[in-house]
Amino acid sequence: MHRVGDLLQEVASEVLLKIKDPAVEGALITITQVQCSPDLSTARFYVSIMGKPVPEVLEALNRGAGYFRREMTKKVHLKRVPAITFAFDEALENGLRMQQLLAQTQAAERAAARERGETDEAPDDDDEEDVDGEDEEEQQELEEAEAHPS
Repeated sequence: MHRVGDLLQEVASEVLLKIKDPAVEGALITITQVQCSPDLSTARFYVSIMGKPVPEVLEALNRGAGYFRREMTKKVHLKRVPAITFAFDEALENGLRMQQLLAQTQAAERAAARERGETDEAPDDDDEEDVDGEDEEEQQELEEAEAHPS
C-alpha cells in the first residue's frame, strides 16, 4: 500500500500543476503524504498550502477530486483508482509552532540569566581556528598581561 500511495502522490503532483481553479492558482501546494485504505477504495492526500487561505484551497481541491481521479486513471495502471479526499497536513505548521515555542523559551532563559548576572555566552569548545584570528589575538593579550602585570 505504501508503494501505491507513493505512486499516487507522484501522479497527483503532476495533475496538480494542471488545475485552473482560481482558488488554487497562485497557491503553493505540496502533497506531503498519501494514506490509502486497505482495500484501495479511498485515498487521503495530505497537503501543505502557502500563499492562499487554507480552507478555500482545500474546498477547491475537494471539489476537483473527481478530476484528479479521472486524470490519475489515465496515468496509473491500477485495477481500481481510489476515491480521493484532500486534508490539510498540520505537521509542518506544528513543527513551526514548536520551533517558535523553543525560541521563546530560549530567549526567556537568556533574559533570566542576564538578570541574574550570568553571561549567555557558551564556552568555545571548538578546536578549529577562528577565521579572523580573534582567538590568537586574545591569547597574545593574555600572555602580555601576564608578562607585564600592572
